[in-house]
Amino acid sequence: MNQQPLFTSTATAAGGRQGRVESSDGKIKFDLAMPGSPRAKELPNATNPELAQC
Repeated sequence: MNQQPLFTSTATAAGGRQGRVESSDGKIKFDLAMPGSPRAKELPNATNPELAQC
């Protein structure tokens, strides 16, 4: 059986564990911040980078 991809996409991650992730179409966008860090306090809705596995 020859399977073909349903779609393709790209995403960019910048800034490492204190950074940002965004898909090329802009539908996925989130900030990353280690829990307890000053950045996490500034951005309470930021995602824990240890849980954001792509």
